[in-house]
Amino acid sequence: MDFIVREAKLSDLDNILKLWRELSVDQLGKDNYYKGSLEFNCGDGQIKESIINDNCGIFVVEYNEEIHGFVEVWINRKDFSFEHNDYAYILHYYINEKGRNVRNIFSIIYHLYKIAEEWAIGKGKSYIISDAFEHNERIVKFLKRVGVSKYKTRMVRKI
Repeated sequence: MDFIVREAKLSDLDNILKLWRELSVDQLGKDNYYKGSLEFNCGDGQIKESIINDNCGIFVVEYNEEIHGFVEVWINRKDFSFEHNDYAYILHYYINEKGRNVRNIFSIIYHLYKIAEEWAIGKGKSYIISDAFEHNERIVKFLKRVGVSKYKTRMVRKI
């Protein structure tokens, strides 16, 4: 299947918002520690601001003239999570169910990741960071393949 990975445009706003809601349900629905509602009403203003913000890169994966996934990467400052001012942070990374069920899914995942990395390099950053839930084995395996290594591990125990 031929796919295109490209920078998001304002005309993609509704599609990205739909994918963001799907991501929230998909991610938090599998999180044993999340007990809140799975109704998410992020307004389009937040996504629109991300698309036009110079410190944010949003890229979409498109095939058959439909958007099936996106990555959102931000320039971050040093904090407790990472003690360097020299990094970009992948905040959201999602491919919908239909997009995940194609033969070349790892190629799609790779190209979406790579465009985020190239954007970060273009912004003069030396590191890229991404969080991944332990239960998301596919993405954890992928991140290891592209050379991402563990930096800190957050441990959780219900009490």
